[in-house]
Amino acid sequence: MSPGIFTVQPSELNTLGPDQAQSLFCDLIRIESRILGIPLSDLVISENNNDADGGIDALVVNSFGKTGDIIASGKNGYQIKTGENFVPNKSGLKKEFFGQGKPADIDHLAPAIKQLLDDNGTYCIVVFKRDFNDAQRNQAKQICINLFKGCNYSNPKVIVLGQSHLAKLLSQYPSLVLFLRPADGRFRSYDSWPRVESFNNNLFLGDKQSELINSLQTELLGNNEQALHIRLIGEPGIGKSRLAFEVTKLDTLRPLVVYGKGEVFKNSDLLTRLEDPDQQVSAILVIDDCDRDTAAIIWSQLKNAGPRIRIVSISNDLEQFTGETKYFSMPSLGNEEIRKILIDYQLQSEVALRWAELCDGFPRVAHVIGSNLQQHPEDVFSSMV
Repeated sequence: MSPGIFTVQPSELNTLGPDQAQSLFCDLIRIESRILGIPLSDLVISENNNDADGGIDALVVNSFGKTGDIIASGKNGYQIKTGENFVPNKSGLKKEFFGQGKPADIDHLAPAIKQLLDDNGTYCIVVFKRDFNDAQRNQAKQICINLFKGCNYSNPKVIVLGQSHLAKLLSQYPSLVLFLRPADGRFRSYDSWPRVESFNNNLFLGDKQSELINSLQTELLGNNEQALHIRLIGEPGIGKSRLAFEVTKLDTLRPLVVYGKGEVFKNSDLLTRLEDPDQQVSAILVIDDCDRDTAAIIWSQLKNAGPRIRIVSISNDLEQFTGETKYFSMPSLGNEEIRKILIDYQLQSEVALRWAELCDGFPRVAHVIGSNLQQHPEDVFSSMV
């Protein structure tokens, strides 16, 4: 096992472009908000680094008195600096707060920062391309405080984050580590998951699939005090993996997702890290091709990890075993949804309906038939043999 493989090094943050860095930190805000129970409606986030922001890139409007690593009690505003040229010294911060060559007074203070301080909020400046020791971070913090005091704010609250602190925070979430290292090969973040499963087709859902998605999201979003194991079972080709992808697309779930195959998870360094109570690592694991024995092994190692772990294991096995695991069966699609899949391959509606009856509710079969009718009309079943 390679020690520290899911531990971010500060220097890795130098490889991020502006939009990547901003997106990564915004996901960190979403994750901590979820853990603290802060609803998405109390977050105001822009992931476009070029948006005019008035001095603030992201807001937690109300933390409801809860505090975390990057969220303080009350209102929080985040300025995310992703450029290599930004230096949090007096001149750099003065320019950031008031603009180039302008007086350092309340009349020239960036409007979003002014509103944040008017609301007695906490200002957090996040510096992706600079590392600080404690003395340097405290110095940057004191410069911020002094500049705000010069605008008649008597007790401004300031947080300064540099590379080392960011690396430590990101290492708590394997999904965000995978964002930095998409070429891991064994595991995938939510955003890179479709590259191995080819989710390029439009998704057509019936009422039963929509109800199942709602049920699974409710389970994953629940305020359980224990670890959670959901087992999604169904026949091959019925659309389990695609449905799991749809279930976890919510911004409250997506940033925590780690996808991989059962055999890979079972003997992995990641599993060892997740079960270590001293690490306090959080994740939503989507474990595909996970047979009954593999699921039992993984669950036995993680079931005492507490609410920081959520598991969705996917299997063709139809049997159930007793215990805390929650089972959900994947329903087949109706002919109408299968017809829509086939129409997506440029079939006429009447022709699609005739072929739909042969698919028996399996979307994978529909996609193969639709593709073959486009590419091999002389032998529709050629790739199915």
